[in-house]
Amino acid sequence: MNQLATNMNNTQPMYFLVGLLMLLAPLLWGIDRQSTIFLLEILCLPLIWLSGKHVRDLYRQYPGPLLLTLLIIAVVVFQLIPLPMSIWGLLPGREFYLEVFSLVPDEIVSSWRASTIVPVRTEQALLYLLPPFAVFFAVLLLEVNAIRKLVMLAVAMAVFQSTLGLVQYGGGIELPIDTQYKQVARGTYLNRDHLAGFLLMVFPVVLALLASMIGWRAGFMRAGNSMRKRWQFMASLQGNQSIFYGAIAILIILCVIFTRSRAGIALLMIGLLFALFVFSRRLGRSNIYGAYGTVVAIIIVLS
Repeated sequence: MNQLATNMNNTQPMYFLVGLLMLLAPLLWGIDRQSTIFLLEILCLPLIWLSGKHVRDLYRQYPGPLLLTLLIIAVVVFQLIPLPMSIWGLLPGREFYLEVFSLVPDEIVSSWRASTIVPVRTEQALLYLLPPFAVFFAVLLLEVNAIRKLVMLAVAMAVFQSTLGLVQYGGGIELPIDTQYKQVARGTYLNRDHLAGFLLMVFPVVLALLASMIGWRAGFMRAGNSMRKRWQFMASLQGNQSIFYGAIAILIILCVIFTRSRAGIALLMIGLLFALFVFSRRLGRSNIYGAYGTVVAIIIVLS
């Protein structure tokens, strides 16, 4: 991605760890959530250690994200600092708890309490931050080719989850997972909204890949706009890839719709509009009526 990544000699272990986390998280999330979170937190520890060896380089290259990460962690840790009851009782939302504590003997109630109401939940939230932060900073240290492979892994997982979700919606398969949702697309997740959230993260990436392939079409068609040139482009590797990414985009949209997640469907429409706006410069001129315009038309009809 930059000169920092090219100077790193030990990014291969980070690449495999990030890929393993991306592969296991969606597949195991619906089996046992607590065990899955614990496994991901264990796997991210060596990732944090490897990234920590280059913390100075990260600070020189990305001071903003690093400081923002430390600020987020500090906000969570600050809520775990014990405060005397005289100060703790002045915080908003503590009136009910003060009434309960007044009915309990003084030797049972501690005179110092963390500012958060449920410290155990806050500690869990702090541990939940480890995997996303570890993956984020590891990716900053990876080379371009490694990042491309991880993107393709995420797209492949989205295709698998979307296909499984559509089969579930049709009632053709039932996983041994206890869930209240029947005959809806939910993939390997317990919650249909979680599947929609995962697909919504991958969807803009797929549109970006599709837009890049249409950029290839622009260069290919400069020599002429004849029907023969169009067929030559469709028969080329870039033309096949544009069809491939367009089919994936349609598959993801159908799966999000069949999750019956109202928030997911609303965010999908917003994401599609924002993606069209962001990639409008690449899709300008005559290309707007090319493959991308066809995909958008199919999306609107199917929706």
